[in-house]
Amino acid sequence: MSTNRYLTTILHDQLAWTAHQRPMAIITTNYDDLIELALVQHGVPFDLFVVAIDRPAIEGRAQGTTLFRLAGQSELKPVTGEQQLLNLEIDGGQVRLKRTALFKIHGHIDRERGNDDTFVITEEDYVSFLGRMGSGDSLIPADLVTVMQSRTLLFLGYGLRDWNFRVLLDRLNRSRLQPKRSYAISDDIEPAESELWGARNVVVFKADLNEFVPRLNDALGRKPQSSS
Repeated sequence: MSTNRYLTTILHDQLAWTAHQRPMAIITTNYDDLIELALVQHGVPFDLFVVAIDRPAIEGRAQGTTLFRLAGQSELKPVTGEQQLLNLEIDGGQVRLKRTALFKIHGHIDRERGNDDTFVITEEDYVSFLGRMGSGDSLIPADLVTVMQSRTLLFLGYGLRDWNFRVLLDRLNRSRLQPKRSYAISDDIEPAESELWGARNVVVFKADLNEFVPRLNDALGRKPQSSS
């Protein structure tokens, strides 16, 4: 019997292939471990961050914390936003990742360690999550924010009406010294909403993600490799 009961898609494969060429930060709202599986299949080491809004406070902070697992380790451990956790380098004044970082902002399913399962799922969870995202006591690790401040963001498969990303983008825009343009691929966007996001330096391309990824693969000169 195959141990790979769940199939990665061409999008997971594309992300992992790109990360294999150059370390990058990947942010997802999905609970599943398909991105992790794709990264492992491509031999990409990665550090993992997981928001755990249901965990007890640490060091006198509000309810909830961020869990962290260094590449090559198996246990998620609570961390604070001020800890320097990522493997970074300075290149021409720009902060670069030396190893891919995966940030799961809505929680996580761990097939091997059930006690590490955690979910942002109830209305109270979302209220707590959004409150922490917009405060000085944020759940986003500071060194991950530092990396994202100088990066162009590409939103794939997300509803741009999602408050989570609006709060995240707002925090990044407020902390950047200069405006930075980002991009989004969405097949459910109205002209008025596109203009609204344009005012936030997000250029939206209306396209089906299932059509976009193969075209991106072609543009990069490679063929998609779905796992089986």
